[in-house]
Amino acid sequence: MLIKWNDIHSVNVKELDQQHKKLVEIINKLFKIQASEADDLRAVIKELVNYADYHLATEEKHFLELQYDQGGVHKKIHDYYRGIVQDFESQFLVASSVETREEISQSLRRFLQDWWIQHINNVDQEYSDFFNAHGLF
Repeated sequence: MLIKWNDIHSVNVKELDQQHKKLVEIINKLFKIQASEADDLRAVIKELVNYADYHLATEEKHFLELQYDQGGVHKKIHDYYRGIVQDFESQFLVASSVETREEISQSLRRFLQDWWIQHINNVDQEYSDFFNAHGLF
């Protein structure tokens, strides 16, 4: 199922909201590709891994700059995500059949949809007021 962005997902920081929207766009791209299109699927997974790293590093930079007291906890959550997605990417790269790639891509889609919506709507909301109070909008 495609993810639809709406204002409830906003963390009230323009830069981060734009990055979240881009992540949703990439995840939705993933939902539109069939497992039989291995090269396209591999490219989108790689795009997702790279852009997610970029986004998470942006958040982590702000944690350090603003001395966000929950930054360490939040980074551990990011590291968990990075590890899971890298595992999916590795599994997909060695998958030899369309059926196996389909299983992996379906699991990845479910994970991404659940993780990002939960992360943006809950975990990221925790820093929203702090960032705004420290001049980051």
